[in-house]
Amino acid sequence: MLAFQNNTLPQLRLPGLVVEGEQLYTETSKFDLAFSMGEQFDGEGRPLGLGGTIEYATDLFDRESVERLGARLIHVFEAMTADPGGRVGAVDVLTAGRAAAGAGDLNRTEREVPAGRGSRSSSGPAPPAAPDATALVSEAATLTYGELDAAANRLARLLAGRGAGPGHLVALALPRSVELVTAMLAVAKAGAAYLPVDTGYPAERIAYMLEDSRPVLTVTTGALTGRLPAAGEVLVLDDEHTVTELHRYGTDDLPSNRTPGSPLYVIYTSGSTGKPNGRGGDGRRRGQHGPQPARAPGRGAGQPGAAVLLAEPSTSPSGTAAWRC
Repeated sequence: MLAFQNNTLPQLRLPGLVVEGEQLYTETSKFDLAFSMGEQFDGEGRPLGLGGTIEYATDLFDRESVERLGARLIHVFEAMTADPGGRVGAVDVLTAGRAAAGAGDLNRTEREVPAGRGSRSSSGPAPPAAPDATALVSEAATLTYGELDAAANRLARLLAGRGAGPGHLVALALPRSVELVTAMLAVAKAGAAYLPVDTGYPAERIAYMLEDSRPVLTVTTGALTGRLPAAGEVLVLDDEHTVTELHRYGTDDLPSNRTPGSPLYVIYTSGSTGKPNGRGGDGRRRGQHGPQPARAPGRGAGQPGAAVLLAEPSTSPSGTAAWRC
């Protein structure tokens, strides 16, 4: 909150008494962060500039962070008074040193991707040194890195046998779940790109996305098949024939057939200005985040290494972000 105290304080006059106002401060912040400022004057009423205080909740901010915010606000005020006719949008809120740090060291996230490894090296969340560590947590199940990798490898082999590979799309009509993350990884292992489909969308939008993208098959569950168009091949993960077929496959990695520029996913725009358009992303940026344990909402949030999957995968590249997880 930003408050400018420019009201004249009332004077209380009582016979035989001298009454003055006194500013008192408590140890409790009424707001998360509050800036309170007012004009200052000397004894003869001449203006001395602005003075103020910053009140902050100590469980959200530390003193050093608040002092930096205060310094930036003073920087903005100085820039505005130096050029009163300037545009507000042209005022830089960062000091010169902070702007240089943000553009340099703090924003330096690039990583080298070894030639030939492609996004398998950046999308595979299973560190070989810790196969028994928890990789994925949801309300329904918990998987270790080894279990997740094995399940994804089986599904990747099944998908490859159904035509999934470089240059092809696999639609994933799955809720945020263990099955979704496993399927995303399996599609990447097969060399294909995945198209997340939110089955809560109107039937017309789902039909348009599938017709426009032409995936080699759609992966879903039995409970969701009724929300999908009848056209196209569908793989139902919880069908007993699919479960039996999956267990026939080995758990070793498929030979890598992905390059750093191979599409990893396709996400459709909202279509607010016309028809939705598919936009793809490759594996080169995924490796900048690095593998971390993935957790579904409600379990383990706040623990070291935890990342909560909140974004809807069909609309957020970072929520396709199981790669961040």
